[in-house]
Amino acid sequence: EKKLEFLHPPTSFVQVVDGVYCAGTIYPNNFRFLKRLGLCMVVTLSPDATLKAVDDFYQQNDIRHVPLGFEIQRTHDGSVDQLINESLGLLLDKENYPILFHSTS
Repeated sequence: EKKLEFLHPPTSFVQVVDGVYCAGTIYPNNFRFLKRLGLCMVVTLSPDATLKAVDDFYQQNDIRHVPLGFEIQRTHDGSVDQLINESLGLLLDKENYPILFHSTS
C-alpha cells in the first residue's frame, strides 16, 4: 500500500517571477516542498536566528543561506535602506537563482 505524502509550502509562499520566490517562516515540514524548487540561495530578511534543522537542510542540499536581516541588525543597526540595497544586489545576480526571500515577521 502506497502512502500518500503531501507537500507543505512555507506560509505566504509565492512565486514572484521565474526563479524568485517569497515566503514566511520555514519549518522542517516544508523541506520536501523546498527541495523541489532546486534553490541556490535563501535570504532571510528578519533578524531572527534560523532553526538548526533549517540550517542543516540548507547545508545538506547545497543551498547558500544569507541571514541578511541578522547581519544588517548587527552591522548597520537595522537600517532598512541597507537591507533593501543588499537584497536587491542578491536579486539582480542571476547566479543566485532560484532564490527564496523569507521573513519570520
